[in-house]
Amino acid sequence: MFKKLHKTVAVVTVIAALTTSCRSNEEYKKLAKAADDYTEATDQLLEEAGDIQIQTTSEVVLRNYLGVTGYYTKKENEVEYRQLSQKDKKILDLFTEVRNHNRLLQSYFYKLQELATSDAPERVEADIENTLSGLQMSRAKILDLSPSPINIPGLFAQIGQIEVSNKINNTIKKELERNSKVIFQELQLQQELLKKIKDIVESNIKYKQELQETRLIVTPLKNQQLLLADDLTNWIKTRQDIFNSDINTIVGINSSISLLEDFSNSFRNAINLKISNEEINKVTQDTNSFINFVSTNK
Repeated sequence: MFKKLHKTVAVVTVIAALTTSCRSNEEYKKLAKAADDYTEATDQLLEEAGDIQIQTTSEVVLRNYLGVTGYYTKKENEVEYRQLSQKDKKILDLFTEVRNHNRLLQSYFYKLQELATSDAPERVEADIENTLSGLQMSRAKILDLSPSPINIPGLFAQIGQIEVSNKINNTIKKELERNSKVIFQELQLQQELLKKIKDIVESNIKYKQELQETRLIVTPLKNQQLLLADDLTNWIKTRQDIFNSDINTIVGINSSISLLEDFSNSFRNAINLKISNEEINKVTQDTNSFINFVSTNK
């Protein structure tokens, strides 16, 4: 259903750009690649979250169609199906807008990197303003699509004071003084969105497992449908698969939330030139571990 998503959250790339005086080119490339790979892995998790949403509501439709919870007329089944489809579309639209928001964040960070070396800073600054406008519109769509309210004032109050070092490139310094607060707000919003998506996925997984257990485990037992040895073996395997399914998606989303928080903290330290080699290495190593986990648990 989902195509490969845009790369996002290039915070580590900017950290490298802000500290190029003490980082080798190879380190810069390593950090940039880690940020892009992080995005690919998070995109995959959002894709899985969308699949789980559709699987869950499909199980609800099957439950009612098969009459497990009582009698439903054909008309009632169709009405409920349409209602569930609308719910799916709204959730999937939210996931799509989260990806768009990520793309805009990535664009800002790459434009910030470009601003450091551009011979035409006015053009880059105009691009940045367009990106910030896009983020504002994306935030409005997300707030409209969110299944539960987001307390924006309370969320942004957690950010605190942001300091920009006087030793940073003057053009970048001016940009950060104008807009760093906004970017930290959007990063904070991203973390909150991933937490909400995790809650949605956890709820879906639990409900889907209950429905599949009834349909594929309990009902065959009650109806004495397990007659052959192969039926019994398949029944055990199916039960095992139901209880083990989708666990890694939750673990992955939790890791993604934690890494995004680390990226945000590292960006804060980078713009104040308080970031250390150890912090950059830790972010890179944690990102690589996250990527390996997601890629090996597809």
